Amino acid sequence: MRKIKFLALALLTVLLACNQAETGHKGPLEISLKQSTDVIPISGFVSSVEYIELKLNEAGISLGEVEAVKKIGDDWLIKHRQSGSSSFLRLNKNGAFIIELAGKKNKEIQTPLDIIEYKNGYAILAGNGIHEVAKDGKYIKQLVKGASSGSCFFEDRNQFYILNELKEGEIFEKAGNSSRSAENLPDRVQRMMYTSVQDAGKNQVHFFSTLSDKVYALENKNAEPVVMLSGGELPTFADVLEKAKDMDELETIKFLRESEHVIVRKYLENQDYIYLTYWVGSYSTTAILNKKTSETRYLGIGVNDIDGGIWERPLFLTSKNELVIPLSAYKIGGHKISNKKERHFARLQEKIAASGNPVLMLCKLK
Repeated sequence: MRKIKFLALALLTVLLACNQAETGHKGPLEISLKQSTDVIPISGFVSSVEYIELKLNEAGISLGEVEAVKKIGDDWLIKHRQSGSSSFLRLNKNGAFIIELAGKKNKEIQTPLDIIEYKNGYAILAGNGIHEVAKDGKYIKQLVKGASSGSCFFEDRNQFYILNELKEGEIFEKAGNSSRSAENLPDRVQRMMYTSVQDAGKNQVHFFSTLSDKVYALENKNAEPVVMLSGGELPTFADVLEKAKDMDELETIKFLRESEHVIVRKYLENQDYIYLTYWVGSYSTTAILNKKTSETRYLGIGVNDIDGGIWERPLFLTSKNELVIPLSAYKIGGHKISNKKERHFARLQEKIAASGNPVLMLCKLK
């Protein structure tokens, strides 16, 4: 069995900063996380809306809370949580159910967390290590044993990297020690952590953690910043944590509550766009950066003026520049259409009322 090397990444600015003169980089993109309360019609940044019905009721599958969506190849991979347990479902491009990849089917996989393409199938990060599963759901083997130290991961040159928003597990090699590591933070603060791994195109993976104000790429086994996030006049979550590093648990929680700051809650990226949602104090704002033009759009609330339908929080950005939003049958049926002249969403409501199936909403960015 081939040995697979691991590295848990705690995204620490002091550990991972790169020297642009040495790397030859043009420099990372910069995004200002400024507040916006504007109500914006989505037609300003979305060219079209498409819906894919997930035909789960026909397969006897009940979908719980959707935690994550990915598109790998032509298939949809959906992580959902039901009755306190998570699992991964594989569906084809038209929404037809194929197989459950982790959950009740594979008891060897405990607490599935993330899934990536691996060889001819998938690798699944779970609470008890990383496992290899075939596309037909057949369990192949456990690639690495031991408890996971993070909730998302990626593979590069036969090595797996776990993005570490919690404390580093003893079985993994450490990137280094620092007061900024989440293992030194109170449990309630650790639960505020957010991490993201994104396919940025051209075989490059970008990754982000709220422990840092930077988005990184792995180059020659070194994490180098490619995007810089700025809170403007307000400190970021990472800034506040740095000031609270010597405080005890109660003092840290109080300091976070009393210090108005900026914290990222969703980071999505592909080869053309960066989409992120963040809180500025108590206000939610969305920023959409066009990487080709460097234009950034900001909005507080989006209104679906294209078909009068729903606008919700996207969970995934495809390589075709589609924001993916999961919608339940209940939410679709209860929505009041704002554009009475447009019948597209009304027809969807009629269809879903009959089937009871959930839907993936695809919003094409322009």
